[in-house]
Amino acid sequence: MAPFYLTIISFGIDHFLYAKDVADYIPSWIPNRLFWAYLAGVALLSSGIAIFLRIKLRLAARLLGTMIFIWLIILHIPKAIASPFAGKGGEVTSAFLALAYSGIAFAIAGSIEGKRA
Repeated sequence: MAPFYLTIISFGIDHFLYAKDVADYIPSWIPNRLFWAYLAGVALLSSGIAIFLRIKLRLAARLLGTMIFIWLIILHIPKAIASPFAGKGGEVTSAFLALAYSGIAFAIAGSIEGKRA
């Protein structure tokens, strides 16, 4: 789990360092895009820290997986369809990475036993 939570925490930090760029990536039909960029950063940071500290691990992983899957649906897939070859296929790659990170989070949630998770 170490590489995963470190990656998620670094993505959260990146959402703060590059908030304007993240906000520009959000579809224009979503209002207050800068707010959503910061909220996503908080969610990534908090879920990464929760996974690291094993605080409500199952819940944190499920929420993270759900959040990233929603991003896949409303952000990554439409961008990949609109311009699949932009950035040498970067949008398609981003969509597959979002799917992978979502799946990893759900796998972590599914691997936790008992109610103490």
